Amino acid sequence: MDSHIDKKLQPIHDKLDALLDTVKSAVPDGDLDGHRKAHEQWLEERDARKKMWNDVRKDMLTWSIRGVIVAAIAGAWYWVQGHIR
Repeated sequence: MDSHIDKKLQPIHDKLDALLDTVKSAVPDGDLDGHRKAHEQWLEERDARKKMWNDVRKDMLTWSIRGVIVAAIAGAWYWVQGHIR
């Protein structure tokens, strides 16, 4: 009975082996786990770059607003000084 089942399933096993060989040939050295880890690392690096640039933009906006405020205060100070004399 088992040999009969094995004979029926053998074509399926052969097709699965061929599919696995095709998938492994698509990645360097057939290292599926290493390929997955490389993608995970790239995604983490992408997220880190995105966070860094968002922080840079936030800091630039913060310092720009501070600069405008300081310039406005200095301008108001000079204007007041000019009108007091």
